[in-house]
Parts: sequence; C-alpha cells; structure tokens
Amino acid sequence: EVSNLFFAGYDDGQLDWSRPVHGVLMDFKGDSMQTGMVLERLEQRGDQYVVIAGSCPSFNGGWHFTAVTDYEHPVEQSKMSWQTTRVWTRVNYICTASADGEPALTPRDSFDPGAKHTGAK
Repeated sequence: EVSNLFFAGYDDGQLDWSRPVHGVLMDFKGDSMQTGMVLERLEQRGDQYVVIAGSCPSFNGGWHFTAVTDYEHPVEQSKMSWQTTRVWTRVNYICTASADGEPALTPRDSFDPGAKHTGAK
C-alpha cells in the first residue's frame, strides 16, 4: 500500500525575507526518498522553503508527485523506510522570465500561462 506525504512549502505572502529561504527545484517526477528526506528535515527545523517548478503547475491544483520506489541505488535504498511512499510537493514558484527577458520566478498564485511574465520577480 502506498502512503502519501504532503509538503506545501511557503507561498509568496507567507515568507519572511529577513530569514533564509531554501529553494527546492522540482521538475515533476523526482525520487521520493531524496525529496522526502530533504523536505522533512527542513520542516523539522522550522526552516522556510519554497518548491520551484521548472514548468507550468496547472495540473493537480499545483501539486507535483514523486515516483514510488523508483530508486537509483535499489540495493541500498530498499533498506530504508521510504518504500512505497509518494511525496507530494506544492509548487510555490514557477521558473519564468521578466518582461525584459531576464530569468525570474513567478509566485504560483500570480502565474498566468498566457502571460508568463506577469507577476515575475
């Protein structure tokens, strides 16, 4: 049976920019163990983090999910507690470009697929 863990990160309006903010770049399918271990530690420490998508978050309400038991090192990783765990991450920012063509990040709530530079920071 597959278990699901959800990591929402911090939305743009929730961030305290006077404190460090960790950015976790995801591009849809990732390794559940590696993703889960990093995000779980950030949450345990009370650290701020954002999940950055390399593409449009328009499916699953902005949530991306990892592969389940799809390990690069199956012998070592199969002994760990992440078997049959799917990790869901909510996209907080999307990689975009500014109106001037400079690389930028756009908060999920401001993202418009038809005008990707709108709301870019």
